[in-house]
Amino acid sequence: MKPYPSILVFALLFVLLPAISFGAPPDRPISPGIIAAQIAKEPNSHPLRVVGGFLLFDQGKFEAAETHFRKATQLMPDDAYDRAWLFMAQLRRDKGASDKDIRAFLAKKHADEFVYTDIAVLLSDITPEAAIEKAKASGDAGNLCEAHYYAAQRLLADGQIPQAKAHLMEVLNTKKETFWEYRSAIAWLKSN
Repeated sequence: MKPYPSILVFALLFVLLPAISFGAPPDRPISPGIIAAQIAKEPNSHPLRVVGGFLLFDQGKFEAAETHFRKATQLMPDDAYDRAWLFMAQLRRDKGASDKDIRAFLAKKHADEFVYTDIAVLLSDITPEAAIEKAKASGDAGNLCEAHYYAAQRLLADGQIPQAKAHLMEVLNTKKETFWEYRSAIAWLKSN
């Protein structure tokens, strides 16, 4: 068996098929059928599981997305973004979702990456405003994109639709078109 077949598949999908690439215009949809077919062939492909989870999340299929993100966390247990998306899917599916697993993960990690700020917003450990201020202070538009996006997801889980929409509009203002959070904001705004 080749050591990294999923990396080759991932590269093929995102380089040779521009209709589904991160480099394509952010409003161009990625084909869920192509991703699902590849997952069927490579069920242990971390990149495919993550993209499959993203697509299902954006379609509002949170339980199905959760399945892909859970598998991604099994394949790469130290990836904090996978943990964040798994918890977001759980939270959007059920506002009362347990935070036990993500808190156990956080207890083992150092909080030196901005994703830990994003997770703190999802957990309501810090306010969206605090995360946004931290992102602004970093001077990194990517951090600002994430801060607004994860704040919006917490607010959506809490039923605060107008406030969430305002944050998703701010995601677009960051112009971080290569971020999945940017694409996901577009998907939500188009459907709501």
